Amino acid sequence: LEQPVAIRRLEARFLQNVGLGIYLPRQVEWSVSDDGRTFRTVAVVKHEVSLDRKPPLVHCFQAEPGNVKARYVRLRAANIGVIPPESPGAGRPAWMFTDEIIVK
Repeated sequence: LEQPVAIRRLEARFLQNVGLGIYLPRQVEWSVSDDGRTFRTVAVVKHEVSLDRKPPLVHCFQAEPGNVKARYVRLRAANIGVIPPESPGAGRPAWMFTDEIIVK
């Protein structure tokens, strides 16, 4: 972010399309740093969306970390691993797609 700035909101949008083997992450972890080497976790966000929900959807993981100021922001999204049983492609590696990461 060129220099440390106050961060009031973090957002990341992910797609779930079960028919194509694309699933939401289990959780999203947001971390910040002033030097780009040492990061501290400011939020961990989970969801309640069912893994067998058939229509495609876009889910926004959001966090308001409070009184945080940083130059670097890191996002770690935990993939579910393998496609669940009774889903198309069961047992194969699951895809994870994100299209937008926003720092306000």
